[in-house]
Amino acid sequence: MLSQCASWSPSAGNPLDASRAAYPCQRVAFPLASSFVLWVCALLGSAYAWRRGRGPGLVWWRAALWLGVALVVGAGVVISTPRPGLIAGQAPGHEPLGVAKGIFPGRVVWVHAPEATEWAGYSSSERWWQPAHTDLSVVEVMVSKALRSLSGQETDAAAWESIFGYFNRTHGQGERGDATGEKIAIKINLTTCNARSGSSTVDAATYEKKSSIMNTIDNSPQLILTLLRQLVYVA
Repeated sequence: MLSQCASWSPSAGNPLDASRAAYPCQRVAFPLASSFVLWVCALLGSAYAWRRGRGPGLVWWRAALWLGVALVVGAGVVISTPRPGLIAGQAPGHEPLGVAKGIFPGRVVWVHAPEATEWAGYSSSERWWQPAHTDLSVVEVMVSKALRSLSGQETDAAAWESIFGYFNRTHGQGERGDATGEKIAIKINLTTCNARSGSSTVDAATYEKKSSIMNTIDNSPQLILTLLRQLVYVA
Protein backbone atom coordinates (compact mmCIF):
# COMPACT_ATOMS: atom_id res chain seq x y z
CA MET A 1 0.00 0.00 0.00
CA LEU A 2 1.24 3.45 -0.82
CA SER A 3 -0.36 6.77 0.00
CA GLN A 4 1.05 10.23 -0.59
CA CYS A 5 2.63 11.78 2.48
CA ALA A 6 4.58 14.95 3.15
CA SER A 7 8.31 15.28 2.62
CA TRP A 8 10.14 17.98 4.53
CA SER A 9 12.57 20.75 3.77
CA PRO A 10 14.04 23.32 6.18
CA SER A 11 12.06 26.10 4.54
CA ALA A 12 8.77 24.22 4.44
CA GLY A 13 8.30 23.77 8.18
CA ASN A 14 7.81 20.60 10.16
CA PRO A 15 4.74 18.52 9.17
CA LEU A 16 4.85 16.80 12.55
CA ASP A 17 3.68 19.92 14.39
CA ALA A 18 0.00 18.93 13.99
CA SER A 19 -1.77 18.18 17.24
CA ARG A 20 -1.70 14.53 18.26
CA ALA A 21 -5.23 14.98 19.57
CA ALA A 22 -6.45 14.67 15.98
CA TYR A 23 -4.86 11.25 15.47
CA PRO A 24 -7.46 8.45 15.06
CA CYS A 25 -5.81 6.40 17.82
CA GLN A 26 -6.10 9.35 20.20
CA ARG A 27 -9.77 9.77 19.35
CA VAL A 28 -10.39 6.13 20.14
CA ALA A 29 -8.40 6.22 23.39
CA PHE A 30 -9.93 9.43 24.78
CA PRO A 31 -13.36 8.06 25.81
CA LEU A 32 -11.73 5.03 27.45
CA ALA A 33 -9.24 7.15 29.38
CA SER A 34 -11.81 9.74 30.46
CA SER A 35 -14.25 7.03 31.57
CA PHE A 36 -11.51 5.43 33.67
CA VAL A 37 -10.67 8.77 35.33
CA LEU A 38 -14.35 9.36 36.12
CA TRP A 39 -14.63 5.85 37.54
CA VAL A 40 -11.59 6.33 39.79
CA CYS A 41 -12.88 9.69 41.05
CA ALA A 42 -16.32 8.25 41.75
CA LEU A 43 -14.84 5.24 43.53
CA LEU A 44 -12.64 7.36 45.81
CA GLY A 45 -15.42 9.83 46.52
CA SER A 46 -17.99 7.18 47.31
CA ALA A 47 -15.56 5.28 49.54
CA TYR A 48 -14.91 8.45 51.53
CA ALA A 49 -18.62 9.23 51.80
CA TRP A 50 -19.39 5.65 52.82
CA ARG A 51 -16.91 5.80 55.68
CA ARG A 52 -18.30 9.15 56.81
CA GLY A 53 -21.88 7.95 56.46
CA ARG A 54 -21.72 4.98 58.84
CA GLY A 55 -24.38 5.27 61.45
CA PRO A 56 -28.00 4.40 62.29
CA GLY A 57 -30.70 5.63 59.93
CA LEU A 58 -28.34 6.23 57.01
CA VAL A 59 -29.20 3.19 54.87
CA TRP A 60 -31.37 5.20 52.50
CA TRP A 61 -28.76 7.94 52.31
CA ARG A 62 -26.10 5.43 51.29
CA ALA A 63 -28.40 3.93 48.65
CA ALA A 64 -29.02 7.40 47.21
CA LEU A 65 -25.27 8.03 47.17
CA TRP A 66 -24.57 4.87 45.16
CA LEU A 67 -27.36 5.74 42.75
CA GLY A 68 -25.86 9.19 42.24
CA VAL A 69 -22.41 7.72 41.59
CA ALA A 70 -23.84 5.30 39.03
CA LEU A 71 -25.65 8.13 37.24
CA VAL A 72 -22.51 10.31 37.13
CA VAL A 73 -20.32 7.51 35.78
CA GLY A 74 -22.95 6.53 33.23
CA ALA A 75 -23.33 10.11 32.06
CA GLY A 76 -19.55 10.46 31.76
CA VAL A 77 -19.32 7.37 29.57
CA VAL A 78 -22.14 8.57 27.31
CA ILE A 79 -20.72 12.09 26.97
CA SER A 80 -17.18 10.94 26.18
CA THR A 81 -18.18 8.30 23.63
CA PRO A 82 -17.21 9.40 20.09
CA ARG A 83 -19.99 10.48 17.79
CA PRO A 84 -20.85 7.78 15.19
CA GLY A 85 -19.79 10.17 12.42
CA LEU A 86 -16.14 9.87 13.51
CA ILE A 87 -16.03 6.11 13.11
CA ALA A 88 -15.92 4.28 9.78
CA GLY A 89 -18.52 1.55 10.08
CA GLN A 90 -18.50 -1.83 8.35
CA ALA A 91 -21.38 -0.97 6.06
CA PRO A 92 -20.49 0.76 2.75
CA GLY A 93 -21.66 4.26 1.98
CA HIS A 94 -20.49 6.12 5.08
CA GLU A 95 -19.36 9.71 4.70
CA PRO A 96 -15.64 10.32 3.91
CA LEU A 97 -13.48 10.96 6.97
CA GLY A 98 -11.15 13.97 7.01
CA VAL A 99 -10.03 16.01 4.01
CA ALA A 100 -8.68 14.18 0.96
CA LYS A 101 -5.21 15.30 -0.15
CA GLY A 102 -2.72 14.33 -2.81
CA ILE A 103 -2.26 14.66 -6.57
CA PHE A 104 -5.49 12.70 -6.88
CA PRO A 105 -7.15 13.59 -3.54
CA GLY A 106 -7.65 10.57 -1.33
CA ARG A 107 -6.05 8.06 -3.69
CA VAL A 108 -4.39 5.04 -2.03
CA VAL A 109 -2.56 2.50 -4.20
CA TRP A 110 -2.36 -1.24 -3.56
CA VAL A 111 -0.03 -3.56 -5.48
CA HIS A 112 -0.42 -7.32 -5.11
CA ALA A 113 2.35 -9.69 -6.26
CA PRO A 114 2.22 -13.15 -4.63
CA GLU A 115 5.42 -14.13 -6.43
CA ALA A 116 7.35 -11.56 -4.35
CA THR A 117 7.71 -14.07 -1.51
CA GLU A 118 8.29 -17.81 -1.22
CA TRP A 119 8.24 -18.91 2.38
CA ALA A 120 7.53 -22.07 4.38
CA GLY A 121 5.39 -20.31 6.98
CA TYR A 122 5.45 -18.46 10.27
CA SER A 123 6.57 -21.43 12.37
CA SER A 124 9.47 -22.33 10.08
CA SER A 125 13.10 -21.54 10.81
CA GLU A 126 13.26 -19.57 7.56
CA ARG A 127 12.72 -15.81 7.61
CA TRP A 128 10.35 -14.32 5.06
CA TRP A 129 12.54 -11.23 4.63
CA GLN A 130 15.72 -13.13 3.75
CA PRO A 131 16.99 -12.77 0.15
CA ALA A 132 16.10 -16.39 -0.62
CA HIS A 133 12.44 -15.76 0.26
CA THR A 134 11.73 -12.18 -0.91
CA ASP A 135 12.55 -11.41 -4.54
CA LEU A 136 14.10 -7.95 -4.86
CA SER A 137 13.34 -7.73 -8.59
CA VAL A 138 9.62 -8.30 -7.98
CA VAL A 139 9.60 -5.73 -5.18
CA GLU A 140 11.20 -3.18 -7.51
CA VAL A 141 8.41 -3.72 -10.05
CA MET A 142 5.78 -3.36 -7.31
CA VAL A 143 7.19 -0.04 -6.11
CA SER A 144 7.42 1.25 -9.68
CA LYS A 145 3.76 0.36 -10.34
CA ALA A 146 2.70 1.99 -7.07
CA LEU A 147 4.54 5.23 -7.86
CA ARG A 148 3.05 5.48 -11.34
CA SER A 149 -0.46 4.67 -10.15
CA LEU A 150 -0.24 7.17 -7.29
CA SER A 151 0.93 10.00 -9.54
CA GLY A 152 -0.79 9.11 -12.81
CA GLN A 153 2.53 9.28 -14.68
CA GLU A 154 4.08 6.93 -17.24
CA THR A 155 7.62 6.77 -15.81
CA ASP A 156 9.14 6.58 -12.34
CA ALA A 157 11.11 9.81 -12.85
CA ALA A 158 7.95 11.68 -13.87
CA ALA A 159 6.13 10.17 -10.89
CA TRP A 160 8.69 11.50 -8.42
CA GLU A 161 8.69 14.89 -10.14
CA SER A 162 4.91 15.01 -9.80
CA ILE A 163 4.98 13.98 -6.12
CA PHE A 164 7.62 16.54 -5.17
CA GLY A 165 5.92 19.15 -7.33
CA TYR A 166 2.60 18.64 -5.56
CA PHE A 167 4.22 18.97 -2.14
CA ASN A 168 6.10 22.15 -3.06
CA ARG A 169 3.06 23.68 -4.73
CA THR A 170 0.86 23.09 -1.67
CA HIS A 171 3.54 24.36 0.73
CA GLY A 172 4.27 27.66 -0.96
CA GLN A 173 7.45 26.47 -2.68
CA GLY A 174 6.28 27.06 -6.23
CA GLU A 175 6.08 24.73 -9.23
CA ARG A 176 9.27 22.72 -8.88
CA GLY A 177 10.63 19.32 -7.96
CA ASP A 178 13.19 18.31 -5.36
CA ALA A 179 16.15 20.66 -4.83
CA THR A 180 19.69 20.13 -3.54
CA GLY A 181 19.93 20.55 0.23
CA GLU A 182 16.33 19.64 0.97
CA LYS A 183 15.62 16.74 3.29
CA ILE A 184 13.17 13.88 2.92
CA ALA A 185 11.72 12.16 5.98
CA ILE A 186 10.86 8.48 5.54
CA LYS A 187 8.77 6.81 8.23
CA ILE A 188 8.92 3.03 8.09
CA ASN A 189 6.98 0.53 10.17
CA LEU A 190 9.23 -0.79 12.95
CA THR A 191 6.50 -1.61 15.44
CA THR A 192 7.96 -4.98 16.38
CA CYS A 193 11.43 -3.51 16.98
CA ASN A 194 10.39 -1.70 20.14
CA ALA A 195 12.88 -2.33 22.94
CA ARG A 196 11.74 -1.60 26.47
CA SER A 197 12.59 -2.61 30.01
CA GLY A 198 11.84 -6.27 30.49
CA SER A 199 10.92 -6.76 26.84
CA SER A 200 10.27 -10.35 25.82
CA THR A 201 10.69 -9.59 22.11
CA VAL A 202 13.84 -7.47 21.72
CA ASP A 203 17.24 -7.52 23.37
CA ALA A 204 17.32 -4.19 25.23
CA ALA A 205 21.13 -3.96 24.90
CA THR A 206 21.56 -4.73 21.19
CA TYR A 207 18.03 -3.96 19.86
CA GLU A 208 18.16 -7.29 18.04
CA LYS A 209 14.87 -9.11 17.66
CA LYS A 210 14.59 -12.34 19.54
CA SER A 211 14.10 -15.51 17.53
CA SER A 212 10.47 -15.83 18.63
CA ILE A 213 9.40 -12.76 16.63
CA MET A 214 11.78 -12.90 13.67
CA ASN A 215 8.89 -13.57 11.29
CA THR A 216 6.56 -10.84 12.51
CA ILE A 217 5.35 -8.13 10.13
CA ASP A 218 7.80 -5.30 9.45
CA ASN A 219 9.35 -3.51 6.52
CA SER A 220 11.60 -5.77 4.50
CA PRO A 221 15.19 -4.84 3.57
CA GLN A 222 14.19 -5.32 -0.07
CA LEU A 223 11.49 -2.65 0.13
CA ILE A 224 13.72 -0.12 1.89
CA LEU A 225 16.55 -0.78 -0.58
CA THR A 226 14.17 -0.28 -3.50
CA LEU A 227 12.89 3.01 -2.10
CA LEU A 228 16.42 4.32 -1.52
CA ARG A 229 17.49 3.31 -5.04
CA GLN A 230 14.47 5.12 -6.44
CA LEU A 231 15.33 8.30 -4.56
CA VAL A 232 19.07 8.19 -5.35
CA TYR A 233 19.09 6.98 -8.96
CA VAL A 234 15.66 8.04 -10.27
CA ALA A 235 14.32 10.97 -8.28
